[in-house]
Amino acid sequence: MLHFDKSTIILPASFPRDSFNSTQGPDDRLNIVGNVYTPTGKVIIKGQPSFFFCSANGLPKELYEPFFEDLFEALKTQYDVGINYILAIDFVNQGQSYIQNHAKLGDNFDWTDNYKDVLCLFNYLEFTNHPITNSGPIIAMGHSIGGNAVIGTSEIHPRLFAGVIGIEAMVIPNSIKPKDALSSAQYAKLSSVRRQIWPSRDSIRKSGHGIYNVWDNRVFDRWIEYGFVDLPTFLFPEPKEGVTLTTPMVQEVNTFLRINNNETTKKELPLCRDETQDVFTNLKKVQIPIYLIIGESSFLNEFTDIYRKELKAIPSPCTKVETIRGSHFVPQEHPQVIASMGAKFIVEVILKNWNQNRTEDASYMRYKQLNPFVIKSLAAKL
Repeated sequence: MLHFDKSTIILPASFPRDSFNSTQGPDDRLNIVGNVYTPTGKVIIKGQPSFFFCSANGLPKELYEPFFEDLFEALKTQYDVGINYILAIDFVNQGQSYIQNHAKLGDNFDWTDNYKDVLCLFNYLEFTNHPITNSGPIIAMGHSIGGNAVIGTSEIHPRLFAGVIGIEAMVIPNSIKPKDALSSAQYAKLSSVRRQIWPSRDSIRKSGHGIYNVWDNRVFDRWIEYGFVDLPTFLFPEPKEGVTLTTPMVQEVNTFLRINNNETTKKELPLCRDETQDVFTNLKKVQIPIYLIIGESSFLNEFTDIYRKELKAIPSPCTKVETIRGSHFVPQEHPQVIASMGAKFIVEVILKNWNQNRTEDASYMRYKQLNPFVIKSLAAKL
């Protein structure tokens, strides 16, 4: 990479999991595989931002490396702001994490586990004194289900991150009927019939890009490299040659949808994914700047006005919703544009708000004994 050195880190996922059947056995522990991107030359400056990134379903974290490079460029050239670290992860059933966990995974994937996994891994990083936790503000970013994860985490822990950027975040307004909100069903159906074995990576490249025609070439190159693994694998012990998806089809589908066990609704809605609307319902709990970037040709664009209206009503210090030419895969299509948009919000809103909060917090008097206001208030009530 041009601007970063890359290293792998293995982190513990949360335990126990939220739902039955999440793992093969009730005592199984899962891991999360992440990449830590450190600026070449390791120029770490106290107070500079670090970033935490969660990727979309079926897309390895490495596909976002061109975006990371472009974000580094945009922050440095436009605002003279550096980056200390970027930590990007694959969820427990995705990418390299799937390879770590394949023998332990069940068939019930709960998105709420993602939020707890994020909290767990940051507690682990703090416990092991990883410098990402004490070198400056941490800004969370996520694409699709990854956007849902970083927003959902911010609803549980409002001060873990300095700000959140959701790129095509899977957050569906609660005014939409659950059946209509199940937009992931169309993706699950497509995934369920997709091809799973190819002769080689070269054969995939030569067969034409298909839906990848509009992807940035740098992203497509990484898709060929990281989106596939050599056979044989845990799922496909035969044949002995060829390649298959790094994140298997079954895990893609299990991520999009789960079996509805609610006795009241399961007849009408046998498959569900409630977490997309649950996160929207709890947006009012977010206390940090939120920036949503939506692709103009994405199904999420129909909710843009609802997002703007809802975000105005929450106590977060600043929110913004913007659309950009592109589809649900806009980070793969236009990483440079997304990076430029993100850099502007990061500097003008997130970092400004973070510094103001630090100054305000430092100005508060801390009392060793009871706060005089408490004493006065108690006396008035007696």
